[in-house]
Amino acid sequence: MRDTRYWKKDNAKGGYWSKCRDQISNEQANDGRVLHKYTKPSPGERWQYTTDKLFGNIESVYIDNGMYGEVLNIGLQHDQGVDVLSVPVWKDKANGKLSVDFKGIAKKIPNISVHSPLSASTWTNSKGAYTFKDPQGNERTIVPIYITMQQGGANVASAFPYEDGKYVGVPEADSAKIGDKTYFDFSKQNDFFVDTVNRFIQDNQSVFEERKANRSMTPAEQESQEPKNIPVTANAADDSDDLPW
Repeated sequence: MRDTRYWKKDNAKGGYWSKCRDQISNEQANDGRVLHKYTKPSPGERWQYTTDKLFGNIESVYIDNGMYGEVLNIGLQHDQGVDVLSVPVWKDKANGKLSVDFKGIAKKIPNISVHSPLSASTWTNSKGAYTFKDPQGNERTIVPIYITMQQGGANVASAFPYEDGKYVGVPEADSAKIGDKTYFDFSKQNDFFVDTVNRFIQDNQSVFEERKANRSMTPAEQESQEPKNIPVTANAADDSDDLPW
């Protein structure tokens, strides 16, 4: 069993990528990793794995505080190990905006069964492409890429059908008009989606714990269980001990 891999959506190409724990070349590792070069936030490169689809039985679902804020993690267990899909909870927490991917999963999660394998793919919405200028005045084009989930050979549908311009069962945003502008407050809606995910976690926690307990440990988990050799440092002798004066 290999170590757990944490996967993020590739917002440029679709599919998912996972940073290799050991940043050595594929010639040394020979495990299919590729070198990815990037320019933002500063130029650099990393060895990473890539895949078009994640698949497995759900072993865990939890919201964690990551380096860049809260992250929804969905662990998928299979014969080779565990793959964890990591999705940012917020797009802009200061302004009360949940990420599109988190909201998409929150809408579907009541219809997900923990007793069937789950598949996570991506869908590129070419018709939804839009162009804008960044702060430096450069024109950029964004093609939206969405996370899709499948069980039993079919897409997992939203538990909240979209009718008459709104999602049935989802609180609407509060609004207030000031002058010529209308301002929206999505706090109630955000809380609803976060609570929906947390309810799914609580309802299925015993299944997750049993599933994890019944699989083999990953190399990293085995290492964490091994006793640590803690060096013993002798204490300095007291004035009354073994000193010649």
